[in-house]
Amino acid sequence: MDMKQQPKKLILLVSLLLSSTLQAGDFSGNISLEGRYFLDDAAYTGQKAGGLSLSLQPEYKHKWDNDHNVFTFIPFYRWDEKDPERTH
Repeated sequence: MDMKQQPKKLILLVSLLLSSTLQAGDFSGNISLEGRYFLDDAAYTGQKAGGLSLSLQPEYKHKWDNDHNVFTFIPFYRWDEKDPERTH
């Protein structure tokens, strides 16, 4: 997947979720910024001493039928400056 397209798709997804909450439902979520730094020397070549990571986890919940039925959508996205393979 093209890395330049990921932020655009994420913005589109969040926009759709925000606009749908105007109809009905609850919207909440979590945004997290994480910094890591390792004091010890790297065990392998190529290992980094630290880095930054950003995670987004919006949540959309829609209830109907007197709260007997619930639809919940919780996507998760992580950006890591040193590790593009990191997802959680």
